[in-house]
Amino acid sequence: MNKLINRPCLYALIFVLLSLTIQLRNSLAKETANNAQQANIAAMLSRVSIENLKKTIQQLQSYGNRYTWEKQCSAIRWAMEQFNKNEVLVDLHYYELNGKSWPNIIARVTGTKYPDKIIMLLAHIDSISDDPASGAPGADDNASGVAMLLEMARILHGSPLECSVFFCIFTNEEKGTQGSKAYVEKIKQEAMNIKAAINVDTIGYNRPGAVFDLAAVMSQKTLKYKLKALVRMIGNYYRSFAGDNVVKIAGREADKTLLSTVAKAIGRADAGLIVKETIDNSCG
Repeated sequence: MNKLINRPCLYALIFVLLSLTIQLRNSLAKETANNAQQANIAAMLSRVSIENLKKTIQQLQSYGNRYTWEKQCSAIRWAMEQFNKNEVLVDLHYYELNGKSWPNIIARVTGTKYPDKIIMLLAHIDSISDDPASGAPGADDNASGVAMLLEMARILHGSPLECSVFFCIFTNEEKGTQGSKAYVEKIKQEAMNIKAAINVDTIGYNRPGAVFDLAAVMSQKTLKYKLKALVRMIGNYYRSFAGDNVVKIAGREADKTLLSTVAKAIGRADAGLIVKETIDNSCG
């Protein structure tokens, strides 16, 4: 529900993912960072547009919610247009849910040396709240992730990448990760060679200005939801004192090497960021 985006956090994370798409190779245990690669990363980082990130987030939250079929389809069409404007190859992957056909976006920049080896960057386009019909702008969860993927695709298009990079924007994450589950079935059927999958979710949450917002609490329809909103706001407020820029990297035990690689890259990107690693096999 947050409408404010933490700009330094977004900027640093873009650096991280740009680094990873260049540096990840056959073995995720080895980090390759020669001078030529670093110069290439720095050149791409200089092209990041904060204005583009801001416009994407504002556009997506302008739908009011991205929970319904109509709103998610509209948002997907808009995101697809942005990929097309930047001449990034993009396809729609459809799946059936509750009697409707839902679209996922699968955009890609094809690698020149190992085109069949794929690094996947993931985000979800839908949003939710206790009463999504009344409002679920989803600026941080997860317009922020979609904004990052669109900006990275713009920058990486035409860059000399050894491996292919897929930019996957899924629908219905808030309904049990239905969009991504449907695409996983396609991955299995086609035996795609996925070397890494990095999910970008809720990366722009700002410290609340007060312990709680009375108007936001009272806007909830029932006492139960009012209390839930109050507890959430108070918890978020006090958790924010852990630091202004905190990044949590979570992954399963099997992905421990990738998790460590991401965490180290973030630490190099900005010494002011607090990086927390969490290994949890419930991550999916």
